[in-house]
Amino acid sequence: MFLTAGLYGVLIEQQGNIFVAGLSTMPTGLLLWAFVALAYGSTMALATFLVRDRFDAQRDGRWKLPLTWLLLFAMTFATSIVWGLVLKATDAIPPKKLPMREYPFW
Repeated sequence: MFLTAGLYGVLIEQQGNIFVAGLSTMPTGLLLWAFVALAYGSTMALATFLVRDRFDAQRDGRWKLPLTWLLLFAMTFATSIVWGLVLKATDAIPPKKLPMREYPFW
């Protein structure tokens, strides 16, 4: 769980910019990746640790890790699209190229 979430975090954080920044600053980029992986991995591991008594079955299979990654990416894109539609429907996104002083949070 820790490793899967950590690697996922490195690839998805800032829409992939963390992964690219790590590649462009090697070997220092490994420290950046380790920091992000620690943040994502520990968050998911803590959530799993809090409910560990409910999950007593251990399943080992070769499709477990690829399916987990596929579902993580699919849900990331799905929730991003749905959230974008909600913002568009409520007219919460300001028009482009307006002064920052008028829309400081966008």
